[in-house]
Amino acid sequence: MRELLTAFGVLSVSGPVSVIESTAGVNYGVGRTGGADGAISVDYTTVAGTATEGGDYTATSGTFMWADGETATRFVTVPIVND
Repeated sequence: MRELLTAFGVLSVSGPVSVIESTAGVNYGVGRTGGADGAISVDYTTVAGTATEGGDYTATSGTFMWADGETATRFVTVPIVND
């Protein structure tokens, strides 16, 4: 089972953990490393934590897809509410 997971690769998220409110939006990258066999997809959505939807940021969701052999990083921008 480990080889199968390695062949598809590992998805990891990069981006800031804190943001200045006057920032228009925050970019997060999702990268595929360690293998690229087969097409894969991943759904994403923002989830409230110390920041609240509507008051601090605008909810964002979608799906990232990679074709067989593709490893390019995908990006999502989360809009920040400057109140």
